[in-house]
Amino acid sequence: MHESAKKVLEPYLEELKKVHGENLKSVVLYGSGVGAEFIPKKSNINLLVVLDRIDPPDLKKSLKLVQKGRRKGIVAPLFLTAEHIRTSSDSFPIEFKEMKENHELLYGEDFLKELEISDRHLRLECEEQIKGALIRLYQTYLEVGNHTKQLKELLITSFTSLAAPFRALLRLKGTEEI
Repeated sequence: MHESAKKVLEPYLEELKKVHGENLKSVVLYGSGVGAEFIPKKSNINLLVVLDRIDPPDLKKSLKLVQKGRRKGIVAPLFLTAEHIRTSSDSFPIEFKEMKENHELLYGEDFLKELEISDRHLRLECEEQIKGALIRLYQTYLEVGNHTKQLKELLITSFTSLAAPFRALLRLKGTEEI
């Protein structure tokens, strides 16, 4: 974890513990905050917060803390239950695979460590995202036509949205360096 991320996360984590008490099961840092590609004051800090239960009052208790964290570069955390994680790896295999392979446990139990992610589900989500992006690309091109600025934005957005499925395809092909 990058030192500047650690400096922001330590008080945030303590406040999460106070706010949620025994309902808080795990806090995981994932994404660029874990790796060498973290850029202080530019990169987002992404957290997975695992609660025993998630009800509207549980979320409401976190509103002030989340707003405070957003001002310091912490994206609104992904609040899930352990059951939701366990039963959703087939629906969101790309997302969970990326979290599983690039995370740091900050508190509690590591629910990602033993999470099973099927290559079949990973391939299907890659196909869905890539084909969906191609359809959106066609539609948007027909809307913007040959306007250079809008085409440039379209290509940048398309490339960004396809980075995760392309990384997942490389994983499926057994390429180590992603």
